[in-house]
Amino acid sequence: MARSEAEGEGSGCPCNGQRDEQVLELEKWMRRRVRQCYWKQWKRGPTRRRMLLRLGAKREEVYLASRSRKGCWRMSTNSIVQAALTNEWLDQQGVPNLQALWIAYHYPKTDNVACGSFDEP
Repeated sequence: MARSEAEGEGSGCPCNGQRDEQVLELEKWMRRRVRQCYWKQWKRGPTRRRMLLRLGAKREEVYLASRSRKGCWRMSTNSIVQAALTNEWLDQQGVPNLQALWIAYHYPKTDNVACGSFDEP
């Protein structure tokens, strides 16, 4: 067995897909955790209502979400909260995009010319 196969490198290794999935799962968890922190930070119903309205949620739905007795972790998966605290908004707030960082790290853009297409002197 070649060294690159033993280390999990190379195109044929099933580990690469698993690592990608792990990064996606971690990113989902992290965004859920950030949503939970915002929900917890807003503490009371009137503050939650005001912030959800400010972020563009519908008034009828905001009333239901802001009066919910569910915990912060469970509310972070609520469709109303997710629609207000979108991934784009979280990016604007400075939450890192792990998938983009993973791709940039593992598949860097190179300025090398493709094999066989360079000019010889």
